[in-house]
Amino acid sequence: MASPELKPDRAHLVLQQRAVDALEGARRRLLGPLVAVVVALLLGGAALFLARHGMDLPDWRLFHGQPATLETPWGILRAALAGQARALMDLGLLVLVASPSLQLLMASAVFHRHGDHLYCALSLAVLALLLAGFSLGW
Repeated sequence: MASPELKPDRAHLVLQQRAVDALEGARRRLLGPLVAVVVALLLGGAALFLARHGMDLPDWRLFHGQPATLETPWGILRAALAGQARALMDLGLLVLVASPSLQLLMASAVFHRHGDHLYCALSLAVLALLLAGFSLGW
C-alpha cells in the first residue's frame, strides 16, 4: 500500500521564501559597503606605507616585531585614527575578519523579524561559538 504524499503548507513555504529573500537582500546591502571599507583601508594603508617607507632598504640582520600599539583591537583603532599606515592595514583585516560575525548577527535579526525563532537561535549559537573561538585564540 502506497503511503500518502505529504504536501507542505503553502503559506509556510511563502513565509519561508520571504525570509530567505529578506536575508539575501540584507546580506547584499551589508557586504557591498563592507568590502568597499576593507579595500579602502587596505589600499590606503598600503599606499601610505609605501609613500613613507617604499624606498627604505630592509635590515635583514635584525627582527623588528609588531609595535606594542598594534597588539589589541583598540590600539589598532587608535593608531589608525592617528594615520599610521600599518594600523590602517590591520584595521582593514580586522573588519574583514569581523564580517562573518556581522553576517550572523544580521541573519539572526532577519530571522527574528520574520518569526523564525529556531533559525534565529541557531544563528546566535553559531555567533557565540565564533566569538568564543576568537576570544580563546582558536
